[in-house]
Amino acid sequence: MIEDDEHLTELINALTQAKKRRILVQIGRQDLDGEDFLFHGFILDFSREHVLIQLISDRFDLDGYEVLRTENITLLDSEFEHRRFLERALGIRGMRPIPLEGIDLKDTRSMFRSVEKLFPLLVIHREWDSDGECEVGRIKMAADEFYTLKALSPTAEWVDDDKVYRYSDVTRVCFGGDYETTLARVAGIEV
Repeated sequence: MIEDDEHLTELINALTQAKKRRILVQIGRQDLDGEDFLFHGFILDFSREHVLIQLISDRFDLDGYEVLRTENITLLDSEFEHRRFLERALGIRGMRPIPLEGIDLKDTRSMFRSVEKLFPLLVIHREWDSDGECEVGRIKMAADEFYTLKALSPTAEWVDDDKVYRYSDVTRVCFGGDYETTLARVAGIEV
């Protein structure tokens, strides 16, 4: 338990510096993604529960936002090998992180509610339960520990999803990216 507390303290300090300095970071979640998959982006906000980042895509642009569970982060590095390259690529394209106000990170239910006020769709990952799968949609019903989803299919059709999901199973939430924005437009949802 002491190791976990020390890791959390170090992580919170690193998150604080990355947010304050508005620097590009590399984030790893070794237990979920292994050592080979890393996120690159800017820390916009964080809490003990969640971290909000603006992502850099493999097209070298800013592609939406992600909320990760703080407890799953095993690496936060601001001095990684290709940082200068990514910064130059963004600079050439005139891209800088865009602050995002109004996202409540205190718990998953509050985060869902606040994101839905600003964005038309959520992409919800429950990687411990369903690796490689995600749900796209809007929250249909929310209770204290559970939610149901009004799901959108990959072909932009609404699907009745009567499954009940636990907030505690959510590991990652994406919104505002090209994929979900295009899907919302095809579905006729105002973005």
